[in-house]
Amino acid sequence: MEALNDNPRARSTVDVCLITFDSSARVVVPFGPVSGFEAPMIVASGTTAMHQAIDLALREDRARKDLYQKTGTGHYRSWFFLLTDGSPNDADNGAFERLLEAQRAGSVNFYGVGIGDFNKKTLASLSIENKIITASRESFQNAFCWLSSSITKIMQSTPGDVVHLDSPSAYEGLHFEQISVVS
Repeated sequence: MEALNDNPRARSTVDVCLITFDSSARVVVPFGPVSGFEAPMIVASGTTAMHQAIDLALREDRARKDLYQKTGTGHYRSWFFLLTDGSPNDADNGAFERLLEAQRAGSVNFYGVGIGDFNKKTLASLSIENKIITASRESFQNAFCWLSSSITKIMQSTPGDVVHLDSPSAYEGLHFEQISVVS
């Protein structure tokens, strides 16, 4: 957040929404400018309601884009950044397929980050490229450094530019993997 707040363009254009999920999914920080974002303390517990979380994220994203359209505000493609240390164990509600459809339609970029012992195939299946970022519990904060660097590069570009992002593997402890999800 510090790196984003240090970028005047990001401070005035990036909105953040934080959704957590354990036994249920909930919006912890509703959409708002990055300049006012205060990270809450989050403690992992319970089960992994990943289907609910993705469904909630897609609904929140749609509502925010509807607001932008209503107010005549342009916007960049949304970035979904999902961190997990497990596998979903809630009911399949179709959210995974809707997330893939949103990626194919070009309305969402998705980055799945697995921490510790997690189901690689499931996380990779959420990305149209079947790519994931893996991190240890000790190095997962570097995923946020990569995200910040990536958003900063996008903020410095002009819409329509091809932006080359750093590989997550350039950050200590992060690995970018393409996983075969075909059984």
